[in-house]
Amino acid sequence: MTTWQEVTALLDEASGDYSVCVWNSHGQQVYGYREQLLRSAASLIKVPLALTVYALQGTTLSARLDATVTLAESERVEGDGSFDRAPAGTTKTIRELVAHSLIESDNTASNLLIDRVGFDQVNQFLERLGLQTRLQRKFMDFAALAAGQDNITTAQEMCAIFFHMVRQRYAEVLDFLGQSVCDHKLDAGLPPGTLLAHKVGDLPNVEHDAGIVFAAPEPYIVAALSVDLPDVETGRRTIAQASGMIWALMTSSANAPHAH
Repeated sequence: MTTWQEVTALLDEASGDYSVCVWNSHGQQVYGYREQLLRSAASLIKVPLALTVYALQGTTLSARLDATVTLAESERVEGDGSFDRAPAGTTKTIRELVAHSLIESDNTASNLLIDRVGFDQVNQFLERLGLQTRLQRKFMDFAALAAGQDNITTAQEMCAIFFHMVRQRYAEVLDFLGQSVCDHKLDAGLPPGTLLAHKVGDLPNVEHDAGIVFAAPEPYIVAALSVDLPDVETGRRTIAQASGMIWALMTSSANAPHAH
């Protein structure tokens, strides 16, 4: 039978630097491995960005879900999302931009959301949750990154963000995350057909994935962050292996809390 010590051994021995955190559905930490280390957040930061948009409903007109935004050519940045490739003049609602941001990890849509809500609102939302996670630059802004401005989070705080999402019933955000087309990490270690609402993040030598696994007897939250990787596949493979082991432990009756 798999043990938490085996998860730790996998992370110790794998090439790269890993942080992993697992919470149960009651918001209790079940496992932690370097889970409090601040890391570059990559696209994981799109989750609190989306939650901020929804939290502001009824207070900020520019962030209203049915408000429309028209793409200017100057606002386009590189990315794999469909809105990243949309022609200038394309109009979307804020709700549609959130969907592009979470389902496809669309960078252009995410930057337009930052324009509408502002860095301060996102960071105040995170501060109210007692978190150190911060939004400090736009996506694909490598000049800001070179100047030392990066978006940061920890594995433990990503678990806290997902737990807040469930507890406060951000159902539409959860639905978008359940439609993610960005796979090959946590999901690759789960049994086929397992429902997962998650968000990935990647940068050069960085591979992250965090989300809610809808397992029996109860869902659980897992965040796996990896940096200083020798290659993309090493990070993805290690996260998938850890995910499979965590699933086995969380669906057995012997999932006693453990911290490394």
